[in-house]
Amino acid sequence: MAARELIESENVLSLEKIRSLFNHFCRPTHKLIIKSTLGHWITHPTAKKRMFGVSSAEYSAATSSQQNKLREDAMEHFEGHYGEIFQRRHDCIHNCDRPKQALQPIGGPEVLKRIEDVEYLVRLCHSELLVEFPEYLKGLGFSGAIRAQVCQ
Repeated sequence: MAARELIESENVLSLEKIRSLFNHFCRPTHKLIIKSTLGHWITHPTAKKRMFGVSSAEYSAATSSQQNKLREDAMEHFEGHYGEIFQRRHDCIHNCDRPKQALQPIGGPEVLKRIEDVEYLVRLCHSELLVEFPEYLKGLGFSGAIRAQVCQ
């Protein structure tokens, strides 16, 4: 998976870094992890309420104006949620899991949820890039044959 390989090789620890690595391959209206495209991520079948602060059902039942507000709130929640995950990863690796010198407890179910959340992020970034990269190549003037060969 291209997204996974780039995230691992760049040692990505923030959503901002993910955006900066991948968004130059995306059309302006299809950037990764921005408010206007977040609705698709919220309603994805594997999305969890803990990631966005709103469930898929709640979001889908809302009116258009309510969805705008929900996306705004969800973006803030999403960034905070993943910020905590990335910070905890950093603390585990570099500080023996001791921010401010106190050991931090973590249980098996919590670990599994964090792994699930990171896998969700990587999977959705990857699936978005599978759609956007051929469009990126098309915009650069590559022929259909080249795009098909590169994007298979």
